[in-house]
Amino acid sequence: MDAFARAVRDGIGARQFDGARILVARHGQVAFDGTFGYADRAKGRLLKDDDVFVVMSLVKSWTTVAALRLVERGDMQFTTRLAEVIPEFSVNGKQRITLFHVLTHTSGMPLGWPPGITYETMGDLDANMRAIFSMAPQSTPGEVVSYSATIGYAILGDLVRRFDKQGRSYREILNDDLLAPLGMRDSTIGSRPELEARRVPVVVTDTAPNVFGVPMLVKMNELVNETAEIPGSGGLSTGPDMLRFAEMLRRGGELDGARILSPAMLELATTIHTGDRPNSLYVMMREENLFDASPANLGLGFTIRGPGIHLTPFGTLSSPSTFGALGIGSMAYWVDPERGLSVVMLTAGLIGQYNNYSRFQRWSDMITASIGEM
Repeated sequence: MDAFARAVRDGIGARQFDGARILVARHGQVAFDGTFGYADRAKGRLLKDDDVFVVMSLVKSWTTVAALRLVERGDMQFTTRLAEVIPEFSVNGKQRITLFHVLTHTSGMPLGWPPGITYETMGDLDANMRAIFSMAPQSTPGEVVSYSATIGYAILGDLVRRFDKQGRSYREILNDDLLAPLGMRDSTIGSRPELEARRVPVVVTDTAPNVFGVPMLVKMNELVNETAEIPGSGGLSTGPDMLRFAEMLRRGGELDGARILSPAMLELATTIHTGDRPNSLYVMMREENLFDASPANLGLGFTIRGPGIHLTPFGTLSSPSTFGALGIGSMAYWVDPERGLSVVMLTAGLIGQYNNYSRFQRWSDMITASIGEM
C-alpha cells in the first residue's frame, strides 16, 4: 500500500484536496488505516483519526437501510404505491410511484430541492414533504433512471417515521435503531454539541463542475446542525464508524450481534434492478469529459459496480458484485463481498464530480491490487 499512500499524499501536496481518512478491512480485519493531511488547511489543523465529516450522500445508505426494514417488518412492500401510505402524494401524476421506484431512482422525481425550499427550510423534513406533495414527476414512473438526490430520500425519511409506533422523528429513529446498535458512537443525523470541535469543515478545493454548485455545498456547514433532518445528506460520521457500517453490510446485515437487515434483503438490495439504462444525472459529465455511456447499475438504494469496464468509484479491479455509495466530490465507501473487502474513503476538500470519480477509481484499483488477493 506504499504506492497508494504516496498517491494520497501527492494529491494533498498538489492542493487537489486537503486531507483524507482511509480505512480498508479484509475479512473483518483492518488491513490499512491511514490519516493524511489537513482537516482545515486554512487554519493549519491536521486531520485526526477520529475527526468528524459531513458525510454527504453516504447518509442515503443509512436512510435506505431504514426503508428496507419497513419491508422486512411487513409495514410496506416494494410494490406499495406511496399514495396508499401518504394520501397527499396522490396528485399530479404521482399516483403510480411505488417504494421500488423511489429506491431505484425511477420515480421520475427530479434531482434537486423541492420548489420553494430555502436554506432556512432545507433541514425541515415537514416543509420538504409539503412542497413535494404538489410536485409532478418529470418522466413516467418506472421508465427513466434519474437520480433524485434530495426529494427521493425525503420521501423515504417520511415513510420511515410514518410507521414508527413510538411517534419518533426520522432523526431519532436512525440514531436509535441503526447508528446506536452498530456502535457508531460518533455518527448522527444532524449534529450533536460534543462532535462540533472535531468537525471537518466543508470546503471546495476544485472549481470543476459539481451537481449542486459551490455555494450549496459550503452551506452544508450550517445546514447540518442539531435540528436538521436531511435524509439524503444531513449526517456526521468518522472513518471508523463508516467502516462499521460497511462491515455490517459485508457480513449480511449483522455486526457484533446486532442484526440490522436479513441476508435475503441485502442480496436483493445489491442486485442491479435498472438493467442497461444509464443514469441521466451523468449526461453532462459524460459529454464534458468524453467518456462512453454506461449503465446506472442501481440496486435498492445502493450502487453496484456491475460487469464491464466503465467509470466507477469502486474501481475496475473490484468484483462485479461490489456495491456501495458515493458522497458528492469527497467520499465513498464500498464492499466487495467476493474478496471480503470493506473500504472507506473520506476526504477533506470537495472536488469536481468527474475528478472525484476518476480519483476514487484510481485509488480503489490500487487498494484492490494491494490487498484484494492477500
